[in-house]
Amino acid sequence: MAFRKIYPSNFYERFLEHSIRPDGRELGETRKIKLSTGSITTAFGSAAVRLGATSLVAAVQAEIGPLDPNSSNRLVINFEMSPVSHPDFSPSKPHPFQQSLSSRLAELAIQSKLVDMTDLKIEGPDGPSYWYIFVDIYCLNHDGNVFDASVLALVAALRNTRLPMSSFEQRKVQSRGSNVFETQTLIVGASPHTIALAVNPDFPISLSFSSLQQNLLTDPTNEEEKLSEGVLNVTIGSQSHRLFSLQKNGGPGLSDDTLRNAIQQTKSFALNTIT
Repeated sequence: MAFRKIYPSNFYERFLEHSIRPDGRELGETRKIKLSTGSITTAFGSAAVRLGATSLVAAVQAEIGPLDPNSSNRLVINFEMSPVSHPDFSPSKPHPFQQSLSSRLAELAIQSKLVDMTDLKIEGPDGPSYWYIFVDIYCLNHDGNVFDASVLALVAALRNTRLPMSSFEQRKVQSRGSNVFETQTLIVGASPHTIALAVNPDFPISLSFSSLQQNLLTDPTNEEEKLSEGVLNVTIGSQSHRLFSLQKNGGPGLSDDTLRNAIQQTKSFALNTIT
């Protein structure tokens, strides 16, 4: 263990020259995924995801309000790191990583047309009111590849979401002066039936890679991310395998064959992950 901490690159070199990683995985092998939904009963939808030792939960809340003339986006995504998730994160000061990942998830939701919000409105006498969806994703333990795990948690929580049927009800109200007048009241949960979100069946699936000592490591751990010279992320549609995004940060250039291999791995990951 001391050699691994003092000379991590040399430690990894001994494994990579045999095309294997310290945790026993092959270079292109992902960690085991565990996913469950509906465990947070106070939320409209929820999901818990474990990707190896990386652990996240996502909870969906919703509110009804008038249409915001300054923004057409009614799906708001927020990512937070738990202070106990990793020593690098402080409870007193938000880490830039949090805002960056929230922005990436929001951009991906828009680009992939993740949720069709068109029908999520309630007709009223003075015009419609609209549902606003808020997704909070909390990282409980950070052991690398948080983005891929967050995409899984986001999609699973939205697919698990059920909104209460709501409608405006006309009621008669008597004032102090005995005058009777009619008013419209919004009744949330007016019916025992619920509404499922219209989640795009071709929702996004993401797979990330770290470039280390001229090797491309699939689904990197936190240690591998810290040692990596660069990061590659491929995001595709779960059914069409249409490429949503291909992002590379740092490190040497990658050959066309390497990129094609990464995309093919992501397609295989989608086929083996989606249920």
